[in-house]
Amino acid sequence: MAPLVRSLGQHIARQLRDDIVAGRLREGEPLREIELSRRFGTSRGPIRDALLELTKEGMLVAQQRGGVAVAPAVGDEIRKLVTPIRQPIETYALGMIFDELGPDDFARWQTLVDQMYAACRRGDHAAVAEADVAFHRSILERSGDHCLTAIWSTIVGQLRRHFTDACRQYADLLEYHAEHAALLEAFASRDRARATTMLEEHIRWPIRTADDQAPRSEAS
Repeated sequence: MAPLVRSLGQHIARQLRDDIVAGRLREGEPLREIELSRRFGTSRGPIRDALLELTKEGMLVAQQRGGVAVAPAVGDEIRKLVTPIRQPIETYALGMIFDELGPDDFARWQTLVDQMYAACRRGDHAAVAEADVAFHRSILERSGDHCLTAIWSTIVGQLRRHFTDACRQYADLLEYHAEHAALLEAFASRDRARATTMLEEHIRWPIRTADDQAPRSEAS
């Protein structure tokens, strides 16, 4: 299937979504249409579309006096509940596209993995999280299924703290990059069963919560 064709509002929503996941926009921070219009160089129409999309996903919440703000991230118990739902969505999307994958797909993933490597070397957890989300989102976008991508985006919107917390569990941040490089290698191997299993295990990895006593590795 062909990649999704996005409207301007969807492009803006994606950038704002990445800003929230990476922590550049913090919980409770208001988002004002006029400021966003200046930032993106557009009228308020696409801005409203983007804010509405992110509100539906639960990443933004309406304020009593009007406007929207970044929603609080969910707690550990909800993260435990929602994280496993990612697994069948991403593996299903991978199955949809696996036989169609070609050089352009692998080049795109390699670029994201390279960006993650550079961020790991810098110790930039926000940039690592952003590259992580982009890697997994690209699987959904490649499927061309808008409904599937919307469901995934809503789930990830609720899990955004997971991505920044995950990479902080690693004593050597480059191990985080290595896990994603291994996923890419599995995708390129053309072995569907191996690639699917590796993606399943990658997402299934246990989440460390505040109640855990000792650090452990955590994939995302």
